[in-house]
Amino acid sequence: MMLKHNQIAIFSQPRTGTKLLAKILKNFGYHYYGEWYANLSTVIQDDVSIRRETYLEKPLSASQSHYVNSIEYIKRYQQLLNIKKKFPRSVITIWPQAMFEFPFIVNQFIDYHWICIKRNPWDQLLSFYISSINKNFDGLHQSVSTLFKEITFRKLYWDYHTTATIQQWLIDNQVATMIDFDELVTGSSKVFGIPYDVATKDEHEQLESLVENLDQVKNWYASLELARLNN
Repeated sequence: MMLKHNQIAIFSQPRTGTKLLAKILKNFGYHYYGEWYANLSTVIQDDVSIRRETYLEKPLSASQSHYVNSIEYIKRYQQLLNIKKKFPRSVITIWPQAMFEFPFIVNQFIDYHWICIKRNPWDQLLSFYISSINKNFDGLHQSVSTLFKEITFRKLYWDYHTTATIQQWLIDNQVATMIDFDELVTGSSKVFGIPYDVATKDEHEQLESLVENLDQVKNWYASLELARLNN
């Protein structure tokens, strides 16, 4: 069972229930470091990553972004090393982007048990895109319909499946547990071994109704699926 592990790392795409899982574990007595390596959206305060009031602006180029992020990853890496002994039971969220850019991050968590959440890819992609455009990751307001752009959707698609490949590698190496998203959010997951409360819900229950160019997005998705399966 998951709760036998003292140190837990959550590794999943946004909009897959990572915050809900973290809240559940926090209720079970774990110290939650937060989204420690989400450099643009968080700042470290009192051994926890706190959401910034406004996100940092992204650098102009991908290479500059990678450089800036690497400096911050190393800084936060050292901060976490310095405080890990303070908390005998803890949980941290590792965003896939941090793993892509800073792969040896996995070495820091070799003594952690990894948790991977699996959500239907179509739902995850729509929810993530809509949340990003509406800046509504915490469900604080009502999201409005969104016009999807193909280049952005393609990137999210391949990021999803890159993450899924890493998740499967962690599971195959017996260092991770997979949780089904639908079971987690309905309170029916058995991974905790005991009942747990679900005090949140996905604010995007009718995802397709919030996509202005739905037929076009479905065609992109079908094309991407074909390309992936033929690889």
